[in-house]
Parts: sequence; C-alpha cells; structure tokens
Amino acid sequence: MPGAPTLNSANAGSGTVALAWSAPSSNGGSAITGYKVYRGTFSGGETLLTTLSLVGSWTDNGVTNGVTYYYKVTAVNGVGEGALSNERSATPATVPS
Repeated sequence: MPGAPTLNSANAGSGTVALAWSAPSSNGGSAITGYKVYRGTFSGGETLLTTLSLVGSWTDNGVTNGVTYYYKVTAVNGVGEGALSNERSATPATVPS
C-alpha cells in the first residue's frame, strides 16, 4: 500500500476550493495510479468525494459559500488504497467585486 500523500493546501474561492498535494514518500512497491479525495463538513468527518487520475491538484466546484469544508487525500496503486493524508480546511466565500 502507498504511504499518505501530503495535502499542501486548500484554498477557497467563491464557490470553489482548490486542493494541492504531494505524492507519498513510499509507493508501497507499486507505482501510484491515482488519488482519492475525501471531504466533510467537520474535522475527521470526511467521506469519499471523488477518484482522480495521477494528478497533484484538483478544484472542488461543489461547495457552498460560508460553509467550512475539511479535506484529506489518499494515494491508490495496484496494491490498494494508502493511508489518509493530513487534513486541511477551507471556507469558500463570495469575493467582493
């Protein structure tokens, strides 16, 4: 199983949260093939949101302004899904014009 990725940032915009992460230091003996993003509305309450290809960033467009979202990411390879990353949170808000 791969190690945990590092979730570097969760940057909120208006109706969006842009995530960026780094690959895990250990791939568990098999190349990383993708990532899974988990989201919740309270710390530690993340559930699977989406499965992605081999990318290092993703923008969540399914968020509501004024709500704080919590994120974690896992790496996936031929062996299975690795450990959850560290947690990051962001609160999208309407950008003043």
